[in-house]
Amino acid sequence: MDWNGGFYTTPSMAGSRPGNVVAGTWAAMCKIGRKQYVEHAKLIFGAQKNIIEALKKECPEVDVGTVHTSSLIAIVTKPGSDQINCIALADVLQKEFKWVLNKTMRPSGCKLVISEPTAEHWKEFV
Repeated sequence: MDWNGGFYTTPSMAGSRPGNVVAGTWAAMCKIGRKQYVEHAKLIFGAQKNIIEALKKECPEVDVGTVHTSSLIAIVTKPGSDQINCIALADVLQKEFKWVLNKTMRPSGCKLVISEPTAEHWKEFV
């Protein structure tokens, strides 16, 4: 899959992240500690793997654009008239099931950001 959105760069080390989010993340890391952080990461990465496998098996009308282990799953509209429009899919998932996915374009699709609560309920998503 080609990404035609160009480079994503920012002029500062913090990038597009506001300082309060960085500070909040650091505070959370200090509170939960390394061991619990690793447990959360394993839960999130496991959920990502399970969701991707389920989408590929049960929903061949869409492409999974995510190739690396992360807390994100990109669901991309396949070319062709008999495929699922992922922008419309995101709308239905939010309206009917309260799952909020961010919509993307070029490629047309949506993305699910997995947090700990999402990871705990991944089976409900698929």
